[in-house]
Amino acid sequence: MLASVLPNIRRPIRLEVFSANIAAKALYAKHGFKIIKTVKEPWWSDPKSEPVSSDTMELV
Repeated sequence: MLASVLPNIRRPIRLEVFSANIAAKALYAKHGFKIIKTVKEPWWSDPKSEPVSSDTMELV
């Protein structure tokens, strides 16, 4: 499905994915996305929560 949609979307395309979601990152990388930023912050902006790491991926 991604292969049929990506050619019709304006670039750059950016998305967020949990850093631990290896399967999703592999799927996006297969379609040319690259990690451009990794952020580790509290979940739902709750300073008492365990930090969660997310990656921003981009396709240019």
